[in-house]
Amino acid sequence: MEDADRKIRKTEEKAGTKLPLVLCEKILLRLDVKALSRFKCVCNGWHDLISSSRFIRRHLDLSIADPEQNHHRVFLIFPLTTIDYRYFGFHVERKYCNKIIDKPLRYPREMSPFYLEIIGSCDGLICLLSGVKDKSIIIWNPSSQELVTSPLPFNHADLGFYWFGRDCMSDGYKLLVSSHRKYHKIYELSPYEGLYDWRKHKDEVIRPTRAFEKRGTYFNGNVYWPCLQNRHIVVSYNLSNAEVRGVPAPDIIRGNASFTLGVFDGSLCAICKPYKNFEIWTMKECSLGQYYWTNLIQLEGFEANSNMLRPLGALRNGDLIVDVDQKTLQRYYFNGNTPRIVKTHNVNHGMLSDAITYVESLVSPIDSIQFGPQQLRMTNEAHGCAR
Repeated sequence: MEDADRKIRKTEEKAGTKLPLVLCEKILLRLDVKALSRFKCVCNGWHDLISSSRFIRRHLDLSIADPEQNHHRVFLIFPLTTIDYRYFGFHVERKYCNKIIDKPLRYPREMSPFYLEIIGSCDGLICLLSGVKDKSIIIWNPSSQELVTSPLPFNHADLGFYWFGRDCMSDGYKLLVSSHRKYHKIYELSPYEGLYDWRKHKDEVIRPTRAFEKRGTYFNGNVYWPCLQNRHIVVSYNLSNAEVRGVPAPDIIRGNASFTLGVFDGSLCAICKPYKNFEIWTMKECSLGQYYWTNLIQLEGFEANSNMLRPLGALRNGDLIVDVDQKTLQRYYFNGNTPRIVKTHNVNHGMLSDAITYVESLVSPIDSIQFGPQQLRMTNEAHGCAR
């Protein structure tokens, strides 16, 4: 940040006048959210530039595409922490990592430290389920500390599976949650005439199922969940037409064995442990609406008592960041087929932790997700300044 300040001052001194706004924008686009929040206070012009939707979108696109992954982070609950991707690499010394890149977060007052579930993340926004008795949906930007909350549209005891992300067709955010009693019913939170509201799927869409992972995986316009019905299936929800389908899981998954889903090498994949090692199976389409699974690779070296592996992201060289049994974050080296524990979750008092990847951004949940006044409660704790 000091280097950025010095660079701007030197450039202004050389020019003899203030930098043109176009040049300021090119410089500011390469800074992190914390620095940009400070630089909003420089002048009205910079405040308006950094706050504009165009700048926010360009900054997000550059952050996602950054080959160095400088803005990519892992969000961890219990303890509430954000971890820089560089923590998982060799090019930064571990002592430096522990001090700088592993950063504790404070709980907003709307968030219960005793009960948190991660629903999903998108564009720097993290969607959480919080509360012990009266659970609520929280959509939070941990970089700017802005958040919005909304109550669940049904009794929290009936909560099934869920997903949060962006619908490419409508270019808006969507939140899916299911309630389950006799059947699963899917509720969708999506924009309608500028305001976000809940809509219930008309049909009782899914018979009783056990979801091995409540958090859905997005791939190619659909959201998928790994489930057990009479057999292992992958439940899919089409974001454009709300069609729900069941796709058979790989035949190698039998009994009560669990499995998870992820996106690997441009395909939807299932990660299971039928024998000694974890295996990645990819789903392929052989004809319209018909799918088959192929074995891609075995992941060796994990502890024998490990049961569930969730892929969180990939490093520049293709190595995986994985969450093992919601207890440890590990990096899997494909060159050598070995995992290495990078961080152990805090699992005191029997609480399992959870993790998800996100990109630091300026996207405001308050500006992006506007609820009707009857269900909205919002908080803005941004690190800004009065104008």
